[in-house]
Amino acid sequence: MLIAKGMPARPSFLSRLTPSGLRSRLVLLTVLAMTPLVALLIVQAESSREQVIASARTHAASLAQIGAAQENDVIQEVQDVFRVLGRVPEFSNPSNGTSCNAVLHAVERDHPQILFLATTDISGRIVCASVPAAVGADLSGWGEFRHVVQPHGEAFALTRPQPIAGVRVQQSIAAMAPLPGLGTDPSGVFVAELDLGWFAKLASQIAGDPNNRAVIIDSQTSTLLATSSPIAGISGEQDPTHPALLAFRSNPLGGVVNGAGPDRKSCIYGYAPMQTVSAGTPHPGAILAVGIDWEGVTHDANTHLLISLCFALLAVLAAVAAAAWLAESSVIRPVRLLTGVARRLSEGELGARADLPRVPVSELRLLGNTLNTMATALQRLALTDGLTNVANRRHFSQALEAEIARAIRAGHSVALLMIDADRFKAFNDRYGHAAGDSCLRRVAEALERVPRRPADLVARYGGEEFVVLLPDTNLTGATELAAKILAAIRELNLVHEDSPSGLVTVSIGAASCRPRDATDGLRLVERADLALYAAKTAGRDQFSVATPDDEGAAAE
Repeated sequence: MLIAKGMPARPSFLSRLTPSGLRSRLVLLTVLAMTPLVALLIVQAESSREQVIASARTHAASLAQIGAAQENDVIQEVQDVFRVLGRVPEFSNPSNGTSCNAVLHAVERDHPQILFLATTDISGRIVCASVPAAVGADLSGWGEFRHVVQPHGEAFALTRPQPIAGVRVQQSIAAMAPLPGLGTDPSGVFVAELDLGWFAKLASQIAGDPNNRAVIIDSQTSTLLATSSPIAGISGEQDPTHPALLAFRSNPLGGVVNGAGPDRKSCIYGYAPMQTVSAGTPHPGAILAVGIDWEGVTHDANTHLLISLCFALLAVLAAVAAAAWLAESSVIRPVRLLTGVARRLSEGELGARADLPRVPVSELRLLGNTLNTMATALQRLALTDGLTNVANRRHFSQALEAEIARAIRAGHSVALLMIDADRFKAFNDRYGHAAGDSCLRRVAEALERVPRRPADLVARYGGEEFVVLLPDTNLTGATELAAKILAAIRELNLVHEDSPSGLVTVSIGAASCRPRDATDGLRLVERADLALYAAKTAGRDQFSVATPDDEGAAAE
C-alpha cells in the first residue's frame, strides 16, 4: 500500500498506543498492585489505633487500682488509729474528759489528714474531742452513726459530716468505728473528720496528666467527696449520672467505662472501690475513678493511624514514581519514538526511521525493526515504478530538486536525458498491452545496464517516457551516454514491424546546465523535452541536444 503525502491514513496500532495512555495504564496497574499492601497497612494502622485505645483503658484501670490502694492506705491508717485508741485507758473510762481530750489532740496533731477527733457515748453525745468546745455535741443524727453503734453493726463507715458547734473544719468526710465497751456491745463511737483536700492531693498525684481527672465518689449519696481539679468536678456536689458510679453499681469490683464526667468531656474512666474493711467486711462506700481524656487518647491513636497512612501513601507514591520512571525510560520513550516515526511515515516522510539503540525493551526493538523494514518497503514502493522497477516520477522530482540545490552550492553542472520509445502506440495496437508492458520493462532493464555512475538515476517519467538524471555532468558527458543508450536499445532486437528499422528504438533529448536557483530544475526538464521533440521530428532513433538558454541557467 502506497502512502502519498497529504493523503489521510488509517490510524495505526502505534498511533493509538499513545505515551499518555500507556503511562495512565501503568500507573493504574501499579496502584492496583499496591492495593493489597495499602489495605494491609491500613488494617495494621487501625489495629495500632485500637491497641492505643486498649492501652489507655488498661492504664486508666491501673491508675484507679493504684489510687484506690493509696486512698485505702489513708483510711487504713485511720482505722489503725481507732484500733490503738480503743486500747488506751482514757477511752475505757470516758468520764476523764480532760485527759482523753489531750490524747485526741495529740493524735490529731500527728496525723495531718485528720482534722478533728472525737468519741461519743451510746446516745451519740460527744464525750471527748480534740477540740474541747465540741464536747456535748450530739452526733446521733449523722447518717452512719446508728449502723456503727448498734450491736454487731458496721466495723467502719464513711459518711458526710454535719456542722458541730464550736468546731470549724475544712471540707471533710467523717470516718466512724465502734468504741469498745466492757462487753461485746459498743460503748460509743470513734469519729474522725478527714481532710478531703488530702484526698484531693492524692487524687491529683494519681491523675498525673493535667488533662486527666481523678475523683472520689460516695456510692450511696452520689456525692463527689474529693476531686483532682475543677475539671473533675466540685467537691460536695452530687453527680448521680457519673459514668464511673453507674458502672460501679453494675460491677462493684471495678473496671473501665467510657463516658462524660461533670465537665461533659468524654473520658476513659477506670474505677475501683475504696475498701473500707474491718474484720474482713467490705463497706460499699466510696469509689475512686481516674478519667483519661478521650481526645488525648484518640489524638495519639489518630497520630499513629496518620503516620501509618502516610507510610502507606509514601509507599504507593514511591511505587508509582518507580513505575512511572521505569515506564518512561523503558516503554514510554521508545513508544513515543516509534509513534513519532509512524506519524512521519503517515505524513509522507518515507525516510523516517526508528533509532533502535534507544529502544531497550526487546519486544519494542523487534517492533522498531519491523517498522523500519516496513518504512523501507514503503519508501521503495512509493519511489519505484511498479511496472518497470526503476524510479518513478516522484522519486525523480525529489532527486532533481536535491541535485539542483547541491549543484548551486558546489557550482557544478547537472545534465538530463529524456527518452521516449519510438512509435510505442503502434506497438501496443499491433502486439497488445501485455507485450507493450514487457517492452517497457526490457527498455528499463537496458537503461539500467548502460555503464554509468552510481549517482546517476534512471526513472520512468510517464507512459513510454524515461529520464536519466546525471549529477555533476556537462553536455559532452550527456551526449556520450545518449549514444550508448541508443546502441543498447537496438541490441535488444525487439521486433517492431511498424518501425522503419523493424526494431524497437528510442529518441533522446539531452540538456545540461549550471543552475543558479531552484527553478532551473524545471527549466532543465523543459529544455530536455524540447530536444527530445527535435530528435523525434528529425526522424527518431537518434538524440538531439538542447539549445542554449540565455534567460535562465548557463546552458552547456
